[in-house]
Amino acid sequence: MRAPSRPRAAWHAVAAIVRSLGRRPSPAVAGVVVGALLTAVAVVFASSGQTGPSSNTSVAASGTRVVEVSLVGMRIRPGTVEVAPGARVVLRV
Repeated sequence: MRAPSRPRAAWHAVAAIVRSLGRRPSPAVAGVVVGALLTAVAVVFASSGQTGPSSNTSVAASGTRVVEVSLVGMRIRPGTVEVAPGARVVLRV
């Protein structure tokens, strides 16, 4: 038998805590707990995206920086573009 995955282990832990209380929590408390857990999962997935400098950039002979921008999975790639103040930037979508 394989070890449980992290989300499954978390649900088992929550279920064990609820069983140890000896009674069912009210629907309002259960809703708040489920909402907090889903928010935590969403934050983990959102923060696990691409980080670091973009590889879709080029610098033209005139000193203009050209950046290829795309929308992937409801996220804009690259997430950040660093440019010197006063530099000309062209975004290609």
